[in-house]
Amino acid sequence: MKNLFLKGTKDTPTIDFDKDKNVLEISGSSYPEDTFKFYAPINDWMEEFLKITGRQIQVNFKMLHFNSSSALFYLEFLKLLESYQLQSKGVIKINWHYKREDLDMLEIGEDYSMDTELSMKYIPF
Repeated sequence: MKNLFLKGTKDTPTIDFDKDKNVLEISGSSYPEDTFKFYAPINDWMEEFLKITGRQIQVNFKMLHFNSSSALFYLEFLKLLESYQLQSKGVIKINWHYKREDLDMLEIGEDYSMDTELSMKYIPF
């Protein structure tokens, strides 16, 4: 299994998963024309990655903006990670970065935290 890296565009985020460090970073903006098509390979990659137990995975969300269909993907993605952790297969750490003045983005992270049993650290920049 190789690292996963997709360079962001004006409509899609940068996806950078270093499998050796178990760190995933999703950053930028997410307004893909076809959200399912864009995120399906990322979800598939993560499902394969999670077949190995005992991983401690750090996920850094550094999103500036995203649309509602991306928001749905992120919730489902977090639920996939939550399932891995709840089955005692590993530990998930979520860092939710947001612009200090963007309280809406902070609130979205807090909503995700309430919808899952994952603990999140909120980091303003």
